[in-house]
Amino acid sequence: FDVYTATYGTSIYRRFPAAKAECMMEGGKAPTAVAPALLETCVDLSKSWLETTPFTGLPAGVKLILADIHEGGSGTPGMVAEVMAWRKSVAGTPDNLWDRLGAANVAYVSHLQKLVATSQEDSKNWEEAVMKLGELPSSKWGESGIQYAADLSAAQGLALSCRGMLREMGEVSEVEIEPTGLTQLLNDTAALPGVIAAGCPGAGGYDAVFALVLGDHAVAKVEAFWESYQGKHVCPLLVREDPRGVQFD
Repeated sequence: FDVYTATYGTSIYRRFPAAKAECMMEGGKAPTAVAPALLETCVDLSKSWLETTPFTGLPAGVKLILADIHEGGSGTPGMVAEVMAWRKSVAGTPDNLWDRLGAANVAYVSHLQKLVATSQEDSKNWEEAVMKLGELPSSKWGESGIQYAADLSAAQGLALSCRGMLREMGEVSEVEIEPTGLTQLLNDTAALPGVIAAGCPGAGGYDAVFALVLGDHAVAKVEAFWESYQGKHVCPLLVREDPRGVQFD
């Protein structure tokens, strides 16, 4: 999905069903080689592997920023294997944490998509709201009386719920999805003006942190906070979210 996103821009990632790759397997065992014809059949672009949902990027004025954590990184393959083993152990349990997190992620993305439409349909008022709310911490949005404050507060609540479930998943699977050593940094980041969400991207661990922020002014404040953070070496990165993907001039 890294290559896909770099090529096509911001996307909604959905894990494809493993059964779709079974045509390349022999008797359930991993093959030592794959016949070109079988590979061609597997990746036939005329056949859809799953339903996809178009995503046009983040709402206007909402910025996704990242920072590197100089802690030596985490072993992603091993972390993923342990989480998948835990997932298998709870697969038959009704209302299990994995399924609840999946539903929460869908609700979060759906809400962001609604905000994209709102930001396009009422761009002037939306831009004004982003500017004003970017000066306030999310804990003050609800009482601000600013237009669209409730919508962005809802986004913040959905993001916080997803983060909480990821932290719980890390605890039950004994994997540092959100390492305890980064929790304070993330909490402090989330409390800054204009921040909708903060967390550990990808598979989690000590590699990086992200923040979803309202407006460039709030972005500058978050990045300045990261650069001066005591106790961790936090290095803001120059990368930015882009819904367009590769562009040819």
